[in-house]
Amino acid sequence: MAPSAQPLISISPSSAPSSRALRAIHVLNAAAANPKTGPSVDDVNQVADQDVNHWKPGDADPNSSDLVNILIKNNWDIWGEKLLKNKFCQDMATQKQDGSAGYKKVYNGFKWYTVQDYKYCQQLLRYDAERMSKAPSTDDLMQSAQHVYNDLEYAQDTLKTCTGTLDIPEADVNAAETDSASAAYSSFEFSVAERQDWVNSLVAMIPCIQVYYVLGKAILKQKPDTSTVWYANWILPNSGNDAVKSCQKQMNFFKAADSDWHSSQYNMNIFNQTFREACQHEMDFFNFGENPKPIGPDN
Repeated sequence: MAPSAQPLISISPSSAPSSRALRAIHVLNAAAANPKTGPSVDDVNQVADQDVNHWKPGDADPNSSDLVNILIKNNWDIWGEKLLKNKFCQDMATQKQDGSAGYKKVYNGFKWYTVQDYKYCQQLLRYDAERMSKAPSTDDLMQSAQHVYNDLEYAQDTLKTCTGTLDIPEADVNAAETDSASAAYSSFEFSVAERQDWVNSLVAMIPCIQVYYVLGKAILKQKPDTSTVWYANWILPNSGNDAVKSCQKQMNFFKAADSDWHSSQYNMNIFNQTFREACQHEMDFFNFGENPKPIGPDN
């Protein structure tokens, strides 16, 4: 039987998550399509989809093949006590579009958060273009070119959100500083992909797929104001069917790859370190929303 030509995860444009989560999905798809990097799409699809449940204190230990939940359990102090309790998401759940100071703070925070997402995309584009220029083989060149193409799409889509949905002049978006935390996140992902094995580079992307669904679902249960800009552009994309499917397939990929990551040259201590650093970078992004900076000369 010929291997599946379908990607592991398909996302409809109307429900696309943040650029960071979308990039993680595309990288996971590329890994599943590459015979050198773990299980194939068909292998992963042999793993039965289960309800997406994330470990929490009081639960039984995760199954030995469930790397996602093993890492969550090992690092609950940063995953559960910090990332899941970030103030920006709590405010998105409760603030209403009423013109109050609280609403304006979250609105300005969402703008700054989105601008920094765009800056992250720009940094990735530079990194991947540099990697493409050093590609040692035709296959590597084609893979790098696809990454550059995807990076450009992320940047263009995020810029449209900034200039269209959020009504920020393009000149102000481009003039805004790239926060050091945004630059550090893209540098971290590039460094892990360049210097470590494919297993660890995919571990680095677990938080940005899994935590968005956990937070989006939790916010939706609180019945947030559906008229806010973050409801349509953050809460819905991160709590819908595509978000569930992305979490399932990422979990199933690592289950199907358990022989690979159990035998990886990197031990669980390295996986924990990578996972924790990725969680901290996501925290830094949510802090953009909690502590926004002015955008443009008139703000």
